[in-house]
Amino acid sequence: MLNDAGKDGVGGDNTKAGADNVPKCANVGCVKPGLHICSRCRGVKYCSAACQKVHWKKQCGHKQECLHAAIKAAVPTALAGAGSAGGPEAGACIICLSDDPPPIQSGCACRGDAGLAHVECRAMAAAHRIKSTQKLDGWSDCGTCGQRFTGVMELRLAETWWSMVQRLPEENDERLAAATYLATALSKHGKYAKAERMFRQVLAVNWRMLGPNDPRSMAVAGNIALVLANQGKYTKAEGIQREVLAARQRVLGPDHVDTLMTATRLANVLNLQGNFAAAEKSYREALSVQRRVLGPEHPDTLMTVVNLANVLIRQGDHAAAEKSYREALAVQRRVLGPEHPDTWMTTFNLALALEHQEKFNEAEAMYTETLAVQRRVLGSEHPDTFKAADHLDRCIRSARGNSNSAE
Repeated sequence: MLNDAGKDGVGGDNTKAGADNVPKCANVGCVKPGLHICSRCRGVKYCSAACQKVHWKKQCGHKQECLHAAIKAAVPTALAGAGSAGGPEAGACIICLSDDPPPIQSGCACRGDAGLAHVECRAMAAAHRIKSTQKLDGWSDCGTCGQRFTGVMELRLAETWWSMVQRLPEENDERLAAATYLATALSKHGKYAKAERMFRQVLAVNWRMLGPNDPRSMAVAGNIALVLANQGKYTKAEGIQREVLAARQRVLGPDHVDTLMTATRLANVLNLQGNFAAAEKSYREALSVQRRVLGPEHPDTLMTVVNLANVLIRQGDHAAAEKSYREALAVQRRVLGPEHPDTWMTTFNLALALEHQEKFNEAEAMYTETLAVQRRVLGSEHPDTFKAADHLDRCIRSARGNSNSAE
């Protein structure tokens, strides 16, 4: 946990013991100069590893404050340029009960004010969960509702976690998990090139440690295919998804949740390529198994219903698409809540289907609902928020044009 202070640009010219401007060793009772900084929190210095160990184990030693200091040091870096989904009227943090600074929406299934929290508070809760249970899911999953964090909260937590663990060895399990989490969050925020680089770094380590057929390696490869598709590299994305699907069918079986997810992701790529008939066939095959294995209200099942509607709308069957969107949305609102990305994505798609049928008033209401949630969860600068605002504006103008022509 010790780093040489000179290498960090702190105290590099003051290595003489007794120099006035060199801080003392943080271990109480030691009078030697502190030349080595704590590598986790970077807030205190020690004369040696021996003194650091002694101070760490004392009743009022550094162990009690190191974690909090490390998180406080990491969070400002995560906040830089990330935007804000909160505001003065947002309410109080569900964890510390303070409204200063304004908390942000966690984007999980906790509704309204129950989803508000500070990044630092969520990070502290995640770190304490690791300490007490040895589980890493506190960084990604809400401890109250059990759903994943999304939007700005997901990105900021991912950046905070990565900032805390990136100095660990490449093969460290927590470092790999944090890198994967950050790459996933970056992808969701449209930072595809950076996400791809991080995923490929993780995949290289996984292949070296676990081999290409390990579920973790296959998961990362599938994520690389997703970011490739989002960059318009459909042929490469399709090739990787087919490789992952074949491996998962062989290793996990055709009914495994990960196999089914890969089948729908392959259908997504086929849809984006314009191969609508093949995409529709794949969606219907996967949906049949998901309803049997996972149940009709499972988030993966509902997402396949939505994806099937997406391919229907691209084939011009807007009425059938509307029916599928309404079927999924009714369950998503009840099970996941309005702040969950699956819910507002379906709301947006339903608005699109309604607009295509010139049901402009209903479409406008759906776009308005989507935009309000996205601003709250993703922030006003997110690409999806811009997209919803653009569609709402277009819908309003279309409605006015339709009204004028009717007159």
